[in-house]
Amino acid sequence: MIDTIIIKIYRSREEVTRRMKSQVTKSYEGKEITFRKEQLKLIGGNITKINFSLSKFVNGNNYENVPFDKIKLGVDAFVELLNIPYEELLLSRIDIACSFNMEHSVHNYLSKFEMLDRFDKTIYNNGTIKYCNKNITLSFYDKLLEMRQHRKTVPTISNITKKEILRYELQVRGNIKKVINYDSSEQLNICAIQDDNFLELLVDAWLFNFQKVMKTRTIDSPFLPPTNFIKSPKDFNIFLQHQGAKTIGAKKIKPFLKNEVKDAVTRSRIRTSLIKSKEYVSTFETSKTKNDMIRLEIKGKAAYYKMLGNICP
Repeated sequence: MIDTIIIKIYRSREEVTRRMKSQVTKSYEGKEITFRKEQLKLIGGNITKINFSLSKFVNGNNYENVPFDKIKLGVDAFVELLNIPYEELLLSRIDIACSFNMEHSVHNYLSKFEMLDRFDKTIYNNGTIKYCNKNITLSFYDKLLEMRQHRKTVPTISNITKKEILRYELQVRGNIKKVINYDSSEQLNICAIQDDNFLELLVDAWLFNFQKVMKTRTIDSPFLPPTNFIKSPKDFNIFLQHQGAKTIGAKKIKPFLKNEVKDAVTRSRIRTSLIKSKEYVSTFETSKTKNDMIRLEIKGKAAYYKMLGNICP
């Protein structure tokens, strides 16, 4: 889903406020949605910034995954509500996020995340982990805990209060076009969110950075050399025995995929991508974690293909 965005407008806050309509009504799947100016907070003086959650704007919350066609409707409503030409509504930040239902405590997963090259890693008191560089921030955190800390009502969707929800967000800011390789000669404005090519590149960046974090995991033993010194299958088996680890192959992954991903086409795409990246039969985890991290990787790939499917049904 598209969550927080920041729009920059080279007009004064007073002028922007004066031009805004009080509300706009749009129709979605036979139901009317009313968008009100009170949903937006304007800051600044001669230059105005609007920082808001696009998902909350169209759906009332930023937990449920919002279809991209509904997000695009929200962009139309936003432009109409501001009553300013869309070319002036410059996009300076965009967040794309997904929430995963996890089998165990979110903390168990976050504790396994390592350092990431060219990123500064910060761990906050509430367990949130952020990887930051000049144009990107990757955030992993307990979504239910975050909602409670902000005194928000925890939604009762599918008994969510009894679940463990791990949230992963990719924030892109500054030169967004360069970061996601979006080819456009125009200044990036809010209507880019209605461009399928832009959304596909953003979703690609979401998965690419997710996988970078997943690849930082190691289980090197204090009794053995690091994994890059293992030269033969025999060395590898000795290493696994010392770690109490087990290999993850087709027989392990297929049943999990069948249970986790209901759509057969999506399952096939995930299997193909795993094979191509040589993760399918070679990835391993310690028995203590019960292969939780490989499950998280599969959840990430499933979410990726689901988002792509929402862009181009």
